Amino acid sequence: MSEGLLASAGTIAPPEYIEEKAVDSARFGIPADRAAATARAAARPLPDGTWQTLPERAEALEIFDELNRIFALGVTPWLDGVDFPLLLVQACRQLPPAPGMEWFGEFSARFAQGVSEELATLTRTRPTIIVNRIDATHLMTMETPEAVATLVAGFVRGLPG
Repeated sequence: MSEGLLASAGTIAPPEYIEEKAVDSARFGIPADRAAATARAAARPLPDGTWQTLPERAEALEIFDELNRIFALGVTPWLDGVDFPLLLVQACRQLPPAPGMEWFGEFSARFAQGVSEELATLTRTRPTIIVNRIDATHLMTMETPEAVATLVAGFVRGLPG
């Protein structure tokens, strides 16, 4: 997983942290109010006006260990034991690459295509797993929360009993 993300877990951020996150998110087309709300939810205020990012480092290490375990298995094999209705929402658009990482766009596109193919195969053999694609990036819950909520509500309404 990303060393940068892990390094930021549990760090102390300056008082202007929330505003900085809102400005940074604008380059992805995320409205400032949504970005600020998300940043506030992922940090806790400290008495001196600074912010501690969440999760804290020990929790982040546990999360990253589990994610690494899942990713080592591939995109879908970890779903082998799932026999209940499951909705997966796949982002259709890629995040723009960070400056100096233009190569990541091509890598990301190839990865997304592989994920799409693997999910298509999965849904043909596993009728309880539904995959919906959405016109958004990985940050879909901030970009288009209403569209994500609509997909989830529709899925839940279709569940038995």
